[in-house]
Amino acid sequence: MTSDPHNLAGAYALDALDAEERTSYEAHLAECTDCAEEVRGFRETAARLGAAQETAPPSPLRRAVLDAAARTPQERPVVVELGGQRRPRPGWPVRLLLVAASLALVVGAAVFGLSQREEADRMEAQQAAITEVLSAPDAAMVSAPVDGGGTVRVVQSAEMGKAVMVVSELPRLDDDHDYQMWTQSGGAMHSAGVIPRDEQGSRGAHVMDDVTGVTAVAISVEPAGGSAEPTTDPIVLIETA
Repeated sequence: MTSDPHNLAGAYALDALDAEERTSYEAHLAECTDCAEEVRGFRETAARLGAAQETAPPSPLRRAVLDAAARTPQERPVVVELGGQRRPRPGWPVRLLLVAASLALVVGAAVFGLSQREEADRMEAQQAAITEVLSAPDAAMVSAPVDGGGTVRVVQSAEMGKAVMVVSELPRLDDDHDYQMWTQSGGAMHSAGVIPRDEQGSRGAHVMDDVTGVTAVAISVEPAGGSAEPTTDPIVLIETA
């Protein structure tokens, strides 16, 4: 686990940890009464939220979603390819090559350590955001099964203008396709990002920082890397307002 276990109570209560994280966290719970009490509180809250009935979207909504999405442009991410490493020129002294190799190892270790720290910070911030939404006084949860398998849950706080989408057990896709999340507002669809491939067949939680005015969330199967607008019918569409 790459984050402080004391920050994972909310994600654990939402069943948003993968198998390795869950095993590690449950070992921590056996020794930490504070976290165990916090998890119990979150589970009670989640149970109350889960009592809310999900609303089936009206039949014309799916077509309206796709029509609105077709009119909504989206900026595509900029991908910068890294150039290949240059080979050392023939004739370099062996000692110089060894020094260069040693320097590369030191730099590589430093970069790796920095990336690990950044990843830990990112996960810690994400878990804090999940906990914040889940514990909001007006938090409301809606869940729905996914066409083809899996489940999606959305916990939203209108007062905070934030939501958490939790995906569970989405079927694995081939390398040419990805799952993409969408939000609907003002009659238009907006990309909420591509679900990481390592969450396929597993679990994942995604914080949506600005859901003010969002009336529905959806997931569709898109070409690898995502699309500017949905190219297929959503496999799940949940009304949030």
